Formats: sequence, structure tokens, C-alpha cells
Amino acid sequence: MKAGDVVKLVGIPPNLSDAEDLPTRTLFEKCVGRVFVIADVESVEGMPTPLARLDVGDVIGQEPWKHTIWVEPEYLQFIDPYRVFVVLDREYGEQLSQLLEKSPVWIVDTPKNRAVAQSIWSADASRSHFVGVTTFKARDDSSPEDALIHELETIDLHHGVYSANPPYTVLEVIGTGISDRVKETFAEFGFDQFEPTSEGFRAIRPLPKDWSPDRRR
Repeated sequence: MKAGDVVKLVGIPPNLSDAEDLPTRTLFEKCVGRVFVIADVESVEGMPTPLARLDVGDVIGQEPWKHTIWVEPEYLQFIDPYRVFVVLDREYGEQLSQLLEKSPVWIVDTPKNRAVAQSIWSADASRSHFVGVTTFKARDDSSPEDALIHELETIDLHHGVYSANPPYTVLEVIGTGISDRVKETFAEFGFDQFEPTSEGFRAIRPLPKDWSPDRRR
């Protein structure tokens, strides 16, 4: 269990009750059956397992962070997060096939990368962008960071709340690192957690406020 995991609340601790100024049980009841992204995990003295922090304000019409519940893992059903890879390495080539086994991939369009992408498309022409590879153009003089920022809105349109159910909440970037400019741009799309990786970085966001499990692709 870690921050960024997507979970559904499937139960309520039996000892919960409402206080006059803190309707904890009522809030839990409103959250049952809803899907959330774990915001944090914390060990609490006297508890046998760490607790997941869920920001749940949206279930009562407020900003998610304004109301928080802490939940034991036994009351959570874990859902694989929808993640998308973005590859900015112009020479990534043959590594693409292996990466695609994990999640859909958007990759900068270069002769080496396109040759592998075309072989993937030829092998399965019916494979959609939800599970396949998409190439995107970038100017030869564009930096990897510039290419990423330029393409982010399009990626979000194709894998976000109006296209996917559930929408993606994790973006794995290969070929550039975290900068203040990247953070500021990603924040416009709801990303608020950033983790460096050996090849770039991982960006994580909560499920968008206007998404619901009833939405269909």
C-alpha cells in the first residue's frame, strides 16, 4: 500500500460513530463504494498496520483535501491505477515493445521509434490507444521537457476523464526530469505528487473531481 494506489472503500470500521461536530461515521457511509487515490500512508501508534489517508471532500461537494479519512487496508479494495508512459528518448527503439506490456505508451516520433511502433501496429491493427502505442511529433530542436509540456494536453484528452473509465492518474515519463516548470504545468492537470525514477519521473494525481464510476468510455 502506497500513495498513488487507487482503492475502493468497501467497509466501515465497527467502532466508528458520529460526534456533534465530527460526523465521522456518516462521512464513511457516504464514501463506501466510491473510488479514491491514496494520498498518504502513515503508521499510527497502537495500530497493527499503517493507515491509508483518503481525501474525500468531493463526496460532500467540497474540495477533496478539505475532508480526510484514515482507513485500515482491510476496508479497501485495491484497483490497478491507470497509468500512461510518455517516452521522450529519440533513440528508445526496441525497448518500446517491452514497455508496452505494462501500459499504453506515447512516444516521440523519430525514425527509430516509429519503426518499432509500426511493427506493433502491423501485428495488431485493432489495438486502441488505451492499450497501444501512440507517436507524437516534436521539433528537432525541442528539448525533451518542451516536447512533454507541449503534448501533455493531448495525452490528457485521450486518457482523462472524458475518454477513459477510470481516467489515468499516473504518468510515467522517460527522458526528462522534474523541474519547477514541469511541476507548474502538470499542476494545471491536477498532478500534485512527483517521484524521480531511474529514467525520468512519475507524476501522480487524485481522480478528477468530475469523474464518477458510472462514467463510461
